[in-house]
Amino acid sequence: MKKPWFERWSTSGWKLADVDDAVDLVTAFVVGFVIEEQERRQAAETDPDRYSIVQREAWRGGGVALVKDAAHLHDEGDQRFERQLGIVLDGLAAHLDG
Repeated sequence: MKKPWFERWSTSGWKLADVDDAVDLVTAFVVGFVIEEQERRQAAETDPDRYSIVQREAWRGGGVALVKDAAHLHDEGDQRFERQLGIVLDGLAAHLDG
């Protein structure tokens, strides 16, 4: 069984204040991600155009090719969640271990 975050991170040498900040950050990411996913699903039922890539591209106009290209990269929520949470955790580790 894995140790809880506070115990695992504090016994690895992180200061308790840093562990507390890290837990807050991960929690905020998870909650925010879930809220956004719920909003997208609800909007798909009530307002399908709200997250339409085509409509966003038309609204943005020219000069933002990279932003438009990035909109097409969104994959399924689970894959995106795991990838982005990994980035958050890697960033925390690099910051606190470095």
